[in-house]
Amino acid sequence: TLGLSTATMTFADLKGKAENSAHNAKLKERMAREAVDSLALVTAERLAGIPAASEIRKELLEDTLAFYQRFITTPEDDSILRTDMALALGKMGRLERELGDDNAALEHLHQSEKMLQELLEADSSNLSLQLNESVNQDNLGEIYARRGQYEQATQYYANAL
Repeated sequence: TLGLSTATMTFADLKGKAENSAHNAKLKERMAREAVDSLALVTAERLAGIPAASEIRKELLEDTLAFYQRFITTPEDDSILRTDMALALGKMGRLERELGDDNAALEHLHQSEKMLQELLEADSSNLSLQLNESVNQDNLGEIYARRGQYEQATQYYANAL
């Protein structure tokens, strides 16, 4: 019985360490995404007002988009990761809109919209989710207005409010 107790304690210790390592890995991944948001997107916004930097800005947005595309290929059931995925899809849609790829932007914004609505069904008081859903609705409205689909644009703009 002493051997079984020792093995059980060792297994429990190893399991705890593995869970801690997994948690730390998720935390570091989230920090990396936040760094991309902070550095790449803010830099791209700053470059927007400099006409000579338009090509560099476009490359930066394309690189950021590629980062998000790699991120969303990993499906997760965890609500925090689903939230992160919904936000990444929304950011991809905004980047694609800025790069002039309205079809891809619509696809990703609608995917983000669907995920955010599902998340809001589970947590309707989450202000961050509400804000991101509103931003998505506004971006969808902008694309439909640019395409001359004013009825749809008006509906999305109204939902954004």
